[in-house]
Order: sequence, then structure tokens, then C-alpha cells
Amino acid sequence: GQRTTLFTVLIAVWQLLLHRYSGQEEILIGCAVAGRTHPALEKMIGFFVNTVAIRTQLLHQSTFVELLDAANALILDAQEHQDFPFDRVVAEVREEHDPSRSPVFQVMFVLHNTPSYEVSFSGLHIRGEEISNGCAKFDLSLAVQPEKGELTLSLEYNTSLFRAETAERMLRSYE
Repeated sequence: GQRTTLFTVLIAVWQLLLHRYSGQEEILIGCAVAGRTHPALEKMIGFFVNTVAIRTQLLHQSTFVELLDAANALILDAQEHQDFPFDRVVAEVREEHDPSRSPVFQVMFVLHNTPSYEVSFSGLHIRGEEISNGCAKFDLSLAVQPEKGELTLSLEYNTSLFRAETAERMLRSYE
């Protein structure tokens, strides 16, 4: 069988779905990476997340296994460069930047690899809660949360570009 990671499979399916919906042969997705590449950072508290861009040419893959192989190679390459700050990537691209759009890519993918939590002590109960600010940072942003053998999907979308029905259909297609 094909040896790969959950992250690679989820990215490949997201790329394929975006290709099918858009008809574009080139798909560019931003991905959040942990940013803890050095063993000394593993147990430190703090925000180390960085963003990497993964660009795929879908016209070269005729089977899903080929798409998985290509996604895996691109993800490994992106992970090798994950320490390079994304704001420097944006500066190096030097395109005229439209402040109403995200630079470099407009579609994001996030695999949450930290479990949800609940903590209680001294009569205080704490639980992590997802909060929406009512504003999409990207045209589309798919977040996947694995927990207890299941995947929870959430899709944030720009309401001036997509209707709720379209977003729901995309989630069903991805599922």
C-alpha cells in the first residue's frame, strides 16, 4: 500500500477539490506549520507557527497515487524551508499588494494537531472554545481537527465570493 501521512492525504484531497471546482491546473495553498524544528523549542510555551505555500501542478498527475506522491514531495520541500519567515517571502515577491487580499495565496489549509482540552482546578473549569471574528482572512480556509478517531471539518469563506450553499457543498465533496 501507499505509505503517507494524514496531512498529505488531506492536502491532496483539498488540492483535487479546488482543481475540480475552479478548473485551474495550478493550485496554490497556504499551510500553517508548527515552527518547532529545533528540539529545544519542543516544550517551550509560545507561538511559533509559520506559513508555507504549496504550489501544485495538477495536469501532471493522472491518478490519486501520483497526486499523493507529488503532494508528499511538495510538503517535504515546504517543511525544509519552514523556518524562513512568511513576511520575508511576501517582501521578496515584491508584487503590488492589494490590502484587501492575502498576499501569495488566497486558500489556506490547517490541520490542528493539538487535542482540545478541558482543565478543572479550585472550582474553575476551563475549556477551549472556537471563536469566529466574523471576517474571513482568506477566500477559503479549511481547518481539520482530528479527535477520537474522527475528523471535524470547518470551512471559513469570503461571503462576497461564495454562497453558504456553495461552501456546504464543498465541505460535503471534501468529506
